[in-house]
Amino acid sequence: MHFADFSLVEEYRKQSRTTTLRKLGDRVLREAASPLAQTSTLSATMATKGITWQMITFYAPFQGAFYESLIKTLKHSLYKTIGKTVFPLEQLTTLLAKMEGTLNARPLTYQEEHWDNRPILRPIDFIQRDLIITHPIDGLESTDDPTFHPSEDTLQLRTRQQAEEALRSSYHLTEQLWKTWREQYLTPP
Repeated sequence: MHFADFSLVEEYRKQSRTTTLRKLGDRVLREAASPLAQTSTLSATMATKGITWQMITFYAPFQGAFYESLIKTLKHSLYKTIGKTVFPLEQLTTLLAKMEGTLNARPLTYQEEHWDNRPILRPIDFIQRDLIITHPIDGLESTDDPTFHPSEDTLQLRTRQQAEEALRSSYHLTEQLWKTWREQYLTPP
């Protein structure tokens, strides 16, 4: 164990019970980043991009508690959907991207049964207005007849079928997550 690691552990032990890990993490990151900021163009890049490290007040709705509660609910729904299943990185990335699309396409407010033709505000509208996010699962054909395809196309067909099966599986997981999310979070007032 290096001296720096030992001093960090000792510093953590000295912290009172009310001090959170975030404040300690802030200090550790600042200390780790200060040599980088002095020896490279990191600080200049951060300044030109407007990147700053800011602490928010815990449970303050005006400083992020709302989206933190959304993330907590999303994590809970994701855990209920996939359980302890370990996915390959590509499949997990696909699932998370689909979840992001599904959640960004949902309305921000409760929709009445009879609503006007006014546009519904969604999170994705802040980035790109009227973007339609869909999951194209319909129309996938099953071509299992081996006499229909020449032998050199068999490998491509098998790859396509595997891709379609992966898409179906991803779609099913996304639908499970959306059902859990809708039942636990989007209940009508």
